[in-house]
Amino acid sequence: MIFGLFGRKSGPARDSDRIWQNSARKLRGVAEEAVSAPRVLVVAHFRSTLAAVAAALEAKGARSRSHTDRIATASLAAPAAYSKFDGIALALAAVLPAPAKAAQSAAEAGLVLVAEHHFLPQEDDRILRYCEGLPFPVRLRFHESLDAPLLRMFSGERMTALLAQLGMGEDEAIEHAMVDKAIRGAQEKIADTRTGERAACSPEEWMKLNLP
Repeated sequence: MIFGLFGRKSGPARDSDRIWQNSARKLRGVAEEAVSAPRVLVVAHFRSTLAAVAAALEAKGARSRSHTDRIATASLAAPAAYSKFDGIALALAAVLPAPAKAAQSAAEAGLVLVAEHHFLPQEDDRILRYCEGLPFPVRLRFHESLDAPLLRMFSGERMTALLAQLGMGEDEAIEHAMVDKAIRGAQEKIADTRTGERAACSPEEWMKLNLP
């Protein structure tokens, strides 16, 4: 497992998504939330996003450990130091290992931040299942931006214009269950129309490879 570090399990608490006006502010938002907690796993679906998160954390002076392939991720189960890990870890969603049974501890709960939604709902569900299997309590939150390819396909520009009319500032994020539901609906439409499911290093590449 990637963490044996947070504490007694009580199931993941799924917080509302935070939707930012643009990707640059989203990355800062992820970094700001990550540095506010002692034990954090930041997950991304694409390597380009993970690299951007690492840069945003570095800009804040935060150190992080990055795990982007199966060999590196699997090795996290070995060092005893990870059972007492304090700090920020980064990982690709596709390589999150199946959680193994571990002794419960009284350590503080963990925070899992996802720096983007995938185009396919089952890829987001992979992260939820990972959190559900961990033997410690977890808070889970997705961050997204209105200029992300997924939201641009489904009224992202129209929503941006509406928010501008309402006077919403760049430093504010939307948090609403209706937005979460709309994103899920968009993912389900894409799942029904995609032409493939080829791996990609960025959202833009995934669109070119897998959408008609």
